[in-house]
Amino acid sequence: MSLTPFFMELAAGSIHLVTNRVLKIYGGDLAIGAMTTITSIYLIFLMPVFGMSQGMQTIIAYNYGAKEYEHIKKALIIFLISGTTILIFGFIIIRLFPQELIGIFTNNSELLELAIDGIKIYTFALPAIGISILGSMYFQSIGSAKISMLLSLLRQVIILIPVISIVPKLYGLNGVWAAQPIADLGAMTIVCIFLINEFKKDK
Repeated sequence: MSLTPFFMELAAGSIHLVTNRVLKIYGGDLAIGAMTTITSIYLIFLMPVFGMSQGMQTIIAYNYGAKEYEHIKKALIIFLISGTTILIFGFIIIRLFPQELIGIFTNNSELLELAIDGIKIYTFALPAIGISILGSMYFQSIGSAKISMLLSLLRQVIILIPVISIVPKLYGLNGVWAAQPIADLGAMTIVCIFLINEFKKDK
């Protein structure tokens, strides 16, 4: 049984509680409603990448067992490019049609305006998330469960909680929206370092 997805779900639930508490302070109930709408749209584009990570796991694990390290590299690169492409597409769609997307979930003008402002900041680092998701799954696939768990928790807990506790004190509600992309970029950087070091090893 894989523990990494379990801890990711547990972390997601925990961070929602923390985020809602901060949103309540800096934006009230309306901001919580806006965040619900934003994350719903956010997940529309993330779900295909989560699905890809599950498919990648089987391919990487099989080739790792067969010691086909070049095949592993090629597969990982293909998945990283594909996942990033999907998220870049999502980023562009959100930038071009924020009102239309948010309008699917609400017709409240005040909530709509708040969510439009929030989604532009919250999804700023959307294209970077694929590397974090697929990179952590790569380590799970080769049996490095501890590293995988660490990398999985980076953007959801380890980086995000300190950021969302500090940045809103400086920038208010915009700081709440900005906490997630800051965590995403930080997590992507660390995952890239781990991947580079992994492939530098003499197999």
